[in-house]
Amino acid sequence: MQLVPVEDMDFFAQQSSGKLNMIISGMTALMNDNDSKVAQLESQNWFQRMCRTIMGKNKATRDEIQRNHDRINAYMSEAISELYNRNLIDHEIILSLGTQINELYADHIQLKQMLGAFAAKMNEKIESVDNFHMLMEEISQGVYSSGRPLAEICKVISQLDRRTLNDGRKLDIVRRGLVSQGILSDEQIGLKEYLAQVVAIPADEAGGIYLELETIRGNFMAGIILAMMDDYHFLPDIARKMKSKPAMIAGLIEEVRLDEGVTLSLCEIYDDFINSKIDVINGLVPVIPALPSVAFDENTTDPDVIRRAAEMGNAEAQNKLGKMYLNGDGVEKDYAQALEWNLKAAKQGNAFAQNRLGNTYRFGQGIERDYVQAVEWYRKAVEQGNAFAQKNLGEMYQRGYGVEQDYAMAASLYRKAAEQGDANAQCNLGVMYDAGRGVAEDDVKAVEWYRKAAEQGLARAQYFLGCMYDNGEGVRQDKSEAARWYRKAAEQGNADAQRCLGSAYQFGEGVRQDYEEARKWYRRAIEGGDEVAQTFLETMEALVELEELLNDNQ
Repeated sequence: MQLVPVEDMDFFAQQSSGKLNMIISGMTALMNDNDSKVAQLESQNWFQRMCRTIMGKNKATRDEIQRNHDRINAYMSEAISELYNRNLIDHEIILSLGTQINELYADHIQLKQMLGAFAAKMNEKIESVDNFHMLMEEISQGVYSSGRPLAEICKVISQLDRRTLNDGRKLDIVRRGLVSQGILSDEQIGLKEYLAQVVAIPADEAGGIYLELETIRGNFMAGIILAMMDDYHFLPDIARKMKSKPAMIAGLIEEVRLDEGVTLSLCEIYDDFINSKIDVINGLVPVIPALPSVAFDENTTDPDVIRRAAEMGNAEAQNKLGKMYLNGDGVEKDYAQALEWNLKAAKQGNAFAQNRLGNTYRFGQGIERDYVQAVEWYRKAVEQGNAFAQKNLGEMYQRGYGVEQDYAMAASLYRKAAEQGDANAQCNLGVMYDAGRGVAEDDVKAVEWYRKAAEQGLARAQYFLGCMYDNGEGVRQDKSEAARWYRKAAEQGNADAQRCLGSAYQFGEGVRQDYEEARKWYRRAIEGGDEVAQTFLETMEALVELEELLNDNQ
């Protein structure tokens, strides 16, 4: 699992079947509509746990929910899929859940990647189900006769599989069975009585019924029942007990502007629900099991082989092709092609491609520079623990590019990447400790992180470490050690280090005094664009000339 921690899954696994059904129904409702469902669900333990996992706190604002929309959907998709893998989903809601998953897959582009594999597994399971004979046996044995009729017909409908719904003869047999058991009748019943039946649904049955009605939420009567369940069944247990049911029913009737005197028969409601479900089932194209993944050797360098795999949807091949076009590696450099393939891989969740897209927007590689877009793509990769993106997003926070400047956030992101061994992040974290930005100033810690990066060969870190030894900051002053680190960085072309090494040779600090060596390193720094080195060289030449003049006069 990438997003849902083990402790969250353990929490779900410990719930009773009825409570778990309610959690799953809440999750699918939220995936259908993140905005309007938050108010009903924010008091639920599972919702608060999800917010804590994703955002670090139990409750979140509407803006925070919207900003984390994709992560919330990913969390719920992953949780439901894992519950299925653990065989913890009640068999009585499998058909309703399968319909919901197929609807979500069809209607929400951003959920396709999250739900694709799970939807395929669900459809394989559903296609193997033939509930008709078992359902008729249960009806004849009175399984659906003891409860409130409105709830019972919802339970029956939830067990109607695609074969039965598309077989008029079977549907007629089911209907006659329900009539013979007294579950369906033509007796006209008032709307208030139906809503009273809704609020009287036992807590352990509410989730399954809600999940089923959500599959036909476009049906007018189903919508009214769902609204009643939103108001009542998603409340915490104590709050639900304290609510006045008649007042809630009256409030909903007034809110929706219903005629409280209207009457309907259960036969009318049942037939209407059946027709809506048939429309939904026949309007969906079930997700078929995915084709076997394309065989792809990550070590291949043949552009044609990589392109074929990329065109067949292999995310790693798309990622590799995007990188090749970006760098002109084995193909002609082409920013447009790079963007196309990186985007395809990124949308499939490839963190490296997501980070690369962040760079594309940050530096304007073939497109207009857009720091906000850069931050969004970096963030997606960060959520997967990508160290490069953690470092890059840290730099955006440090500079205030695309986000409000936040040194503490920058330092936090640098630390995550640094602990994964990213040398640039280690150096950046050293700078934060050196300057006391986002963390308490601490020269010892600065040296620690500079050293980690310097030992990986990062020239910038080698230069900074040389400075710490040169000035005795965080370590005992040691001019020889300073010169050693300056040299390592200077040989890699770091102009600051070249200037400092030139100064060391000029004054004989940590090395034998040698004006020729000083000139060499000053000139290299000047070639690298270091204007200060030009001043240093001119000053040294003047001093040397003065020294020679004084010697001649002795």
